[in-house]
Amino acid sequence: MTIHTLPILQVHQPHNNIYRVELDTSAHSNIEFFPGQYLEAILPDQSRCPLSIASAPSTMHTNQLLELHIQHQFTSDLSNQLVHLINSQDEMTVNIAKGNCYLCQTPTSPLVFMAAGTGFAQAKSMIEYCLNCQYNQPLFLYWGVRKMSDFYLLDVPNRWAQQSKVEFHPVVSEDDISGVVQRAGLLVNAVIEDLSNFPEAHYYISGSPQMVYASLDRLTAEGIAENHVHSDVFDYAPR
Repeated sequence: MTIHTLPILQVHQPHNNIYRVELDTSAHSNIEFFPGQYLEAILPDQSRCPLSIASAPSTMHTNQLLELHIQHQFTSDLSNQLVHLINSQDEMTVNIAKGNCYLCQTPTSPLVFMAAGTGFAQAKSMIEYCLNCQYNQPLFLYWGVRKMSDFYLLDVPNRWAQQSKVEFHPVVSEDDISGVVQRAGLLVNAVIEDLSNFPEAHYYISGSPQMVYASLDRLTAEGIAENHVHSDVFDYAPR
């Protein structure tokens, strides 16, 4: 882990409380991370905010950008500080990289990514890594949100699906989806309905501790080996 101060190149706001931030790494050739890891944004008061890295390492080295997806939690002082920083400063200090839920080599089994909200960032890093290294096993992405409008970067997984590189399942828990080709209900239910499609797969889950452990329990009850289920939650919020 190393600390770097990186210029903020662009801040996009694809959703009313989601920010897509691009950091310039061109002056920091020694930045290293595995796909799926996260960094800590170091705020002016020295508090730290963990953020999944949405870039794959190879993509970052090619375009020299580090991508983050930040959800503004309006009731969180930490989140308010972070959003103020990206909107008012021209650089961000980060501690990179952390986390044990990542890919360190090309996998040899199908991969199922279960991402809730901005958990898509972690899944995006790992999927782009697999696509860049000519991974030849099936990839499945289940991205769950509350409302259709919460899919803040839908063009990316739609492009993967159109290119037949990823089987993409958007899952909406609360919106009316009549007439729309989407999945309704809980994210884990959609995955369990499709279990026969990916035998021997490994599962990478990005979401709240409650969501992750509920998904783990449902998957293992269906016969999925616990060591085939991976999440950062197991480290930072063990039960």
